Amino acid sequence: MKCKTITLDVDGTVTVEEYDGCKDIYKIIGRGCRTFEVLRCGEHRHALPCQAMIDEEGKMNGQPVNVPATDFLREHRAIDRRDHIAGKIMFVGPPDDQGEATDVDMRLERIFREFGSLYDRFLI
Repeated sequence: MKCKTITLDVDGTVTVEEYDGCKDIYKIIGRGCRTFEVLRCGEHRHALPCQAMIDEEGKMNGQPVNVPATDFLREHRAIDRRDHIAGKIMFVGPPDDQGEATDVDMRLERIFREFGSLYDRFLI
């Protein structure tokens, strides 16, 4: 089942892509990903419901910290405050009745693009 995804790279690059099952996760996350983890986002009342797919071995393989993704997932209570995301991350919508991923809410793209520009200002 195809659906729209948003990827967020360590440099803040936001990309809209199409996802067509597990084989695409490895291709989209890239960089030698062999196993992935799915994190549920949207545990608080203002959150957009989504799922985040990360490289399970990103930290062990020396992937750089993805600061924008880490901050977003901490804020949405998908990861512990002491944890971080390493490498590229892919967001999809919540699962449907059959457990398949759905299109991501495109408002998330705007949030990441605006957040990225704020992030860039702090690096200067």
